[in-house]
Amino acid sequence: MPKILELLKEFDIKATFFVPGWVIERNQGLIKEVFAEGHEVAHHGYLHEWPDMTDPSKEEGILLKGIEIIEKIVGQKPFGYRSPAGEYTLQRFHF
Repeated sequence: MPKILELLKEFDIKATFFVPGWVIERNQGLIKEVFAEGHEVAHHGYLHEWPDMTDPSKEEGILLKGIEIIEKIVGQKPFGYRSPAGEYTLQRFHF
C-alpha cells in the first residue's frame, strides 16, 4: 500500500478503495492515511461475505456495521459500496 499511495500521489491520481470492515478495523492508521490523501474509502462488506438473498436482514446488518466502521475511522459515511457478490442490494435498501 505505501508504494501504491506513493504512485497515486506522484501522478496526482485519486482512487477508490473498496475495503471490508474487518480490514479497516485492523489497519486504522493506513485507512486514515488513504483518506487523508484524498482517496475514497468505500464499503465492501465486513468479512467479504456474500449477501444472503433469502434473508435481507443479514445483509442489512452487514451494511450498517460497515457504514459505522468507516464513519468511525475516517469521520464520514462512505459514498461507495460494492457488494462482494450480487448486484441487487440497492434495489432493497436505501441508506
